[in-house]
Amino acid sequence: MRNYILRNIALILLLVIISGNQLAANTTPYKNSNFITIDDVLLHYRHWEPLTDSIKGNLFFVHGFGGSTFSWEKVSDTLASIGYYVVAIDVPPFGYSDKSPELNQSISAKADLLNQFLEQVYPGNLWHLAGHSMGGGVVQAMALLNPDKFKSVAFVNAALFSQISKGESLVEGNYLRTLFASIAEDFINNWVISEAMIERQLSSAYGSAPTKEEIEEYIEPLKLPGTATAIISASHYSFEIYDLNAADISIPWIAIWGENDSWVPFKSQKNILSKMNPEVNIAIIDDCGHNPMETHSEEFLKIWLDFLNN
Repeated sequence: MRNYILRNIALILLLVIISGNQLAANTTPYKNSNFITIDDVLLHYRHWEPLTDSIKGNLFFVHGFGGSTFSWEKVSDTLASIGYYVVAIDVPPFGYSDKSPELNQSISAKADLLNQFLEQVYPGNLWHLAGHSMGGGVVQAMALLNPDKFKSVAFVNAALFSQISKGESLVEGNYLRTLFASIAEDFINNWVISEAMIERQLSSAYGSAPTKEEIEEYIEPLKLPGTATAIISASHYSFEIYDLNAADISIPWIAIWGENDSWVPFKSQKNILSKMNPEVNIAIIDDCGHNPMETHSEEFLKIWLDFLNN
């Protein structure tokens, strides 16, 4: 145990030193960047204005572990061009949002924070939710907590929960926690958030080699001061604040999955999906990995837009 503690202390110090050599977060990392503070938590989000006279609907995107608003960039321009108002957010401690190591990293706490964000920034609006990987569990919880604010939810290669109980910890039990632990272990084993590590992770998630731009867009926010410390601290600050059951979802949903996803295989989530709304909408994209909105954006959009239009 002593060696384990010393190793983690050394890791945190090394990451802080390395991160300290990185540039501080740009106040406007993207042209459409915005920042707001909700309950003392700094949130970075981006919005895409619809390029048509009328708005077809409002879309809210939540990324997965290690991702950011960039994860949704390939589909957002297209959706805005056909009339959707699009908002993507960085979930702390990822992207350019808050890096505090003491933020509650549980699924229901994240969902509650994002529900507050939508109500404060866009009061009265109705939304279609989409969540990828870890973000799938977050939008699942958002829909359960506040169903009247959402018209539908899309689970994209999502790490879902069957149920969560108030007070339980993120790092004990179900598949979602196992996914978190395995990725966190990779950070520890590699000692640094390096370009080689990001390239390897993206190659695994994409099912193909990422471009240099994709590597840079993922690694830049991960190397910001405080990110690594907050990721490691999540095991101590991850306690659910609500009791939630997947079977209680009451809004239309669709599950979109990459056939070859080795991160969150569809079969690992099939039982959870079967507990939800009996009107099952499941689409599997052939020869696709964990990030269909990035690697197979056209197929992804066709499936999702058909669902939204119907």
